[in-house]
Parts: sequence; C-alpha cells; structure tokens
Amino acid sequence: MNSKFPIIGWVLVLALVTSACSSEDGTVATTATESSIAESTEPATTESTEPTDTQSSEPTDSSGSDTDGATGTNTGVNERAVEAANALIAQLSPDEVETLSYEFGDGAITSSWSNLPACDTNGRAGIRHGDLNSDQVAAVMDVVKSVLSDEGYTEYAQIIAADEELGGGDGDVWDADCYYMAFFGEPSTSSSWAMQFGGHHYARTITLENGSVSVTPAFTGVEPRTFTLDGETVAPLGDEAEATFALFGALDDDQFAAAELSGRIQEVLLGPREDDAFPAQEGLLLSEASDEVKQLAMAAIENWVNDFDTETAASILAQIESELDETYIGWANSIDIDTQDAYGRIDGPSVWIEFINEGGVGGNDIHQHSVYRDKTNDYGSAA
Repeated sequence: MNSKFPIIGWVLVLALVTSACSSEDGTVATTATESSIAESTEPATTESTEPTDTQSSEPTDSSGSDTDGATGTNTGVNERAVEAANALIAQLSPDEVETLSYEFGDGAITSSWSNLPACDTNGRAGIRHGDLNSDQVAAVMDVVKSVLSDEGYTEYAQIIAADEELGGGDGDVWDADCYYMAFFGEPSTSSSWAMQFGGHHYARTITLENGSVSVTPAFTGVEPRTFTLDGETVAPLGDEAEATFALFGALDDDQFAAAELSGRIQEVLLGPREDDAFPAQEGLLLSEASDEVKQLAMAAIENWVNDFDTETAASILAQIESELDETYIGWANSIDIDTQDAYGRIDGPSVWIEFINEGGVGGNDIHQHSVYRDKTNDYGSAA
C-alpha cells in the first residue's frame, strides 16, 4: 500500500488551496480534481488494535453547533471531526489504523511534534502521507478541513506547497510526503480524544471532549516566505507578520521602550518540547495602552485564532479579549518585517503568541516561525 503522494503532487496541493469554498456548516466541498485523482479503495473493516481500539460509527449530522461562550466550546466541530475521522478509518487497513492510533494521554502527543523536517527527523506520530494512496490522503485532509476554517486550511496547504518549493520537488527532506496524522483515543462525541497533524513547519494538536475544544499547541512556519503558486504570489504567514509588526509600529516612544524585551531572542521560546517554559511576563501591559493599540493587538491575535472553525474561534477570542488589560506585548531585536531576528510576542493570562524572522536555510533571506499556545489549556489540560 505504498502508493507515493508525489503521484498526485502539485495537482492535489493546488486543489487543496483553490477549493476553499465552504457551506454554512464550515465543511469544505471536495473538488472534482481531488475526487478524480484515483479510484476509491475498498473500505477496510477496522479491528481492535493496540494501543487503542478505534471503531467506525455512523456519520453524525455536521450542520449544527452549540457554543456557550467559554474558551473553545463547540459541539458542532466535534461532530464534524468524528465523522471525518471515521471516514478516514474506513479507508485504512487494520495495520494502518494501528499506526494512526494511540491511547488518549499517550506521551507521544507532547513529544512527537516538531518544526524540523519530518522525513529527515523521525519520531512523528501517526500515518505518513507518503505511505498512503491518493484517496487516503484526501481523507486525511478532510479530517483537517473538519477542524480548520477555510483560511486555516488554505494556510496549511500553502505551507505544504512551500516545502515542495524549498525542496525543489526532489522528494527528499522537504516535500508533501512528509506530513502526518495521528489520533489519540477513539473519535467520539462523548469522550476525550485528540488529533495531531502536520510536518515540517506545521504542527496542530486539537483536543475534543464533549463540546470542549483545545486548539493548542499550534506551530506554523514557512520558507520561502513568499513564492508563486498556480500563477499567484502567496505568503502563508504574511498576514501574521504584518499584523505583529504593525502593532509595535503603532506605539509611541515611551510605550515602544517599555515593550522591548530583555536579551536577544533567536527562536520561539515555546516551541516543541518546551511545554513548561513560559517566562515571567514582561513588556508593555495593554491596560496602559490606547484603544487603538488594543485593537491592533486583537487584530494580530485573530490571525492565529481564526485558523480554526468559526464557533471555536469566536469563543476563544471572547476569552482573550476579556483578559486584554492583563496581557503584555513585547518585541526583541527588531520590528522590521524584512529583517532577520525581528521578533514579537503577545503574552496574556491564557494567550501566548510568538513570531520571529529567522535566517533562511535554503538560500532565502527570511525563514519564519510562530507558535500559538493557550497557557491554561494546551492539549486540553483544562477539560
């Protein structure tokens, strides 16, 4: 079953980017390009596997959602995710289901995500795109669609395309093969489970429990920061960069000085395997800033939170906005959007966002990294 992903290569990636048209329930329609790539494989009968017993269930109605204003509360996204997850399971053999599946609470959920090249650095959890056929890859991406907004899904597809651009399509270290999906626990609307997906420069952990949704930790990066895709120039993290550095550019001299962080920062501090590394808050406290600056801070935050489904994002943003006067913003090294080492941070009671321009590794001038965390609910810890 080792039908390589490059068989579909750019055709699928372009279809993923250009098919971001959604219905009111937040699901994204499958394009004719995706559906005609290869004939569907026969659904495999799933069996009990170790470390978890994952069984397919009847599809649920994905049209409704129920939010109560608490951080990340949304039953609709869980229903959609369970339906998509079970559809994926039906496409897999028992051995592939075993590779996909882990016990909820398995330590791999914290240790297996990274920003390093996935095919060059082993240790990612779950099934690899390059070991699946085109229908199975499409089913994996349907799971991704179930929890992301159109905006977030397009960003994911563009980051995959950036890896192809960086690797030159040689199928070695950086390419579309080197992305993974893992489930932790049995997909369910009544008990805890999680999914983890990504590869080089992308890692998402989504934890769901009976309507409670945790969307962090979430790592995004890109190189090259701009490139041509389907005849258009794209910048997967361009909005994040512009909003972050515009925030600090709006400060007056005293506020700008207060927002400067101590020391030189060369990488995001809360990246992989840094779950307990939150430093003491420093920078400019937003209660001391103007309404304009507060609005710019929320506009920056929205670029990360709006990657997720609408209902979940709305409740998370409401929580963050209620904590805004207790939130700090800070910069280090530079705020020049075109300068290596330019760094910005937003640090509140729950929200933690970092963005940095690093030096390129593939002959490019800038290599961007960012991380978004919920200090109170990473991996669904508050559930």
